[in-house]
Amino acid sequence: NKVDKAVATRSTKRAISIYCDMGRFDIAGRLERSLAVIEFQLGHWEEALAHYKKASNFLWGEMLLDSADASLQKVAECYMHLHEFEKASDTYVQLAKNCLSSNLRAPNCSQFLFNSLLVRMAIPFHTNPIKLDPVYDWKREVRQRTDEELFEDTEKATVTEYDRAVKEKYDSILDLTKSYESIDPNWISRKEQIFLKNIIKARM
Repeated sequence: NKVDKAVATRSTKRAISIYCDMGRFDIAGRLERSLAVIEFQLGHWEEALAHYKKASNFLWGEMLLDSADASLQKVAECYMHLHEFEKASDTYVQLAKNCLSSNLRAPNCSQFLFNSLLVRMAIPFHTNPIKLDPVYDWKREVRQRTDEELFEDTEKATVTEYDRAVKEKYDSILDLTKSYESIDPNWISRKEQIFLKNIIKARM
């Protein structure tokens, strides 16, 4: 059977509005999630993101915590598809904090913290424009570089700036890694944290 997706989507949105008016946010959340799944499969990341967010909020309000967090994980995935890695990272931190609301879910906290830091490694580092210091002749007057000097000095400055940018990026991730101890006191000894440090050491 052929189905008009536009009509089906409008009908579902109308149903969500009705269920919200009735106070049945659990059903509204599941309907939002069904819309999100469709948009996600079509690669409409922004639309899927909006629906997954609403689904998570509705389901969390009804204390359907596992279902709410499942939608929140998809929110993080949507952010990654949109290359909004910092927001994806923050979403994983929120998931980690949510896990601590229950002893049964607490063991999952470290995995979400690890995901949060791993996503930040995808954020590109930024280099500053290369500016060479002036060179002087024997009279202490500024002179032009030879082609060979210009090539060598530019290459050295480029490598120096690249190293600075890489160190700045990974130092910020390591600082964030340490700050996560305030979220999970056991994070300092978690295998995920140790593995991440080894990854950073290898990349640097």
